Amino acid sequence: MHETGVEQRFVSHVEQVERVIAFVARRRRLTPDETDEFRSVVRLKVVEDDYAVFRKFEGRSSLQTYLTVVVQRLYLDYRTS
Repeated sequence: MHETGVEQRFVSHVEQVERVIAFVARRRRLTPDETDEFRSVVRLKVVEDDYAVFRKFEGRSSLQTYLTVVVQRLYLDYRTS
């Protein structure tokens, strides 16, 4: 299987994504079970549509800041669902 450039970017930054998920979960005081469920939702959304989250990154901020905003907005969607 051949990885795309976007997929390679995701793989190289997966730990950063995990740290952001943990940060948002702590900030929102999620229980361990809620954190696991939220982590699954975020992982799915990040890889959805051929890694659209990473393709949409324009470099106008740091990747850390961008991912934090994305994950926080995903939390809002998670909470309302």
